[in-house]
Order: sequence, then structure tokens, then C-alpha cells
Amino acid sequence: MTSAALITRSTARVRPTARRIVGVIALVVLAILVFYPQLFVIADPTSINVGQRFLPPSFAHPFGTDDAGRDIFSRMVLGARISIGCAIIVVVSAAAVGTVIGAIGGWIGGWFDTLLSKVTDVFLAFPYLVLAMAISAAVGRDLWSAVLALVIVWWPSYARMVRTVVRGQKGELYVKAARTLGASGSQILRWHVIPQTTEQLAVRMTLDVGYVLVSFTGLSFLGLGAQAPSPEWGLMIASAKNYVLNAWWYPFFPGLVILGVVSLCVWLGDGIGAVKTAKKGKAKR
Repeated sequence: MTSAALITRSTARVRPTARRIVGVIALVVLAILVFYPQLFVIADPTSINVGQRFLPPSFAHPFGTDDAGRDIFSRMVLGARISIGCAIIVVVSAAAVGTVIGAIGGWIGGWFDTLLSKVTDVFLAFPYLVLAMAISAAVGRDLWSAVLALVIVWWPSYARMVRTVVRGQKGELYVKAARTLGASGSQILRWHVIPQTTEQLAVRMTLDVGYVLVSFTGLSFLGLGAQAPSPEWGLMIASAKNYVLNAWWYPFFPGLVILGVVSLCVWLGDGIGAVKTAKKGKAKR
């Protein structure tokens, strides 16, 4: 075997390990930000000090201060619980609802499956954010209305994915064997078929946390989500839009952090997908 081939194989072994290590570290940091933001707060994020308005980034204020003299870094740390936390709530809720409905539709078929297909087609015909804006505006302009709107918009994609997997598994030998052994349809679905969707759900949910974060912050930016004086990231950018020329750091850092979290979710989702593909390749051998 040539040295180039050895290097390639060695790199292939190292990359997944490095990806896992970085991924675990990133997830731990995000979890701490969501559940224990007070550990990173360096100043009172709600304290108004007009004398410190629009201070540029410094050692005392790493991200500068806003139009009310509040520390932007501390507000962003506190806002992580709202922005990331709500994105996770939306994804988990949508995945749970979509998995149940999609699994039932794919398993029993008939009119329910046809109705499910029509409903998902209607929802998926519209851009997610546009439909969420309409629902949020109709329900109410607050944080939980935005969360509800995004759950309503997002569950059909999970239902369609799970339905497709379930329909493909119905004729497999292990399903027939379970029936022969006396297992009921609900038992087969719950203990044998739905677990077949976990890997796809893991990839999809990881990616969707980033996509939902963009949509959620977008709703807040438009005034349809979190309301002032909340430190939600989208609302912070909305508050900063009139000060782009005077205080570039005010909108820059919230936008940069949103970009970083979304990129991390995409990177982690791709990593989970790569592991899944590698497992399938080994199984075929």
C-alpha cells in the first residue's frame, strides 16, 4: 500500500473522531448557555445606564453596549436560553407530533393516509416563514405564539418523512415475523418500525434547530415573536437596525452568533449523516 493511501485511511479515521469531540464540546457549551446562562453573564443585562450608551467593544464590554447602556454580551448570553431554547422546543414538539401522525398514516393507510398526504402537501406548498408569519399574526404577537406557529408549520415535514419510512418497512420480513409471533399492529409499530426512523430523525432535527432558529429570530425581528425588553437575538437585531452606522457592533454580534449556531447545527447534522452512511456501508460489506 502506498504512503498516500495510508495517509488517506489515517485521515478518514481521525476526522470522524475530531468531529465527534468538537461536536460534543459545542453541545455542552450550548447546553450550559441554555440552562445556566448566569455563569457567563459579566454585567446586569437589564441595568439601564444612559451614560454608557453605545460603548464600543472593550475588555469590560466584549460586545459593546446598546442604546440603553446595557452590556450586549450579557444580554446575548441571557438571550441564548430564549432563542436556542425555543428553537429546540419547536423541533422536539414538531418531531413528536409529526412522528406520531406520520407513523399512524403510513401504517394504517386508507383515507387517513390520503388525508395526511393532502394536508402535508398544502403546508409544504408555502415557505415556512411566510406561513409562520400568518399564523403568528393571527394568534398573537408574542413569544409563545411564534413557537406555536413554527410547530404548526414544521410538523408536516416530519410526518411525511416518517410516513415514507413506515410504508417502506411494512412489508419487511421482521414485520411479518412479529405478526406470526402474535404481536399486535401497535406493538410492531411502536417497538420495531418507529425505531427505524431514529437515525433520519436525528439528522433532520439537528439541522432543523438551525433553520428554526433563523425563522424564530426572524419572527421576533418582524415584531411577531418575543417583545421588548426581552434579550431575544432577533429582537436585539431589530432594536439595532437604526444604529448600524453609529454602532456597528450592536447588530453585528447578535447576527454573527446566530450565523455561528446555525452553521454548527448544519455541521453536526452533516456529521451525523456521515456516520449513518458509514454504518450502512459497513453493513453492506
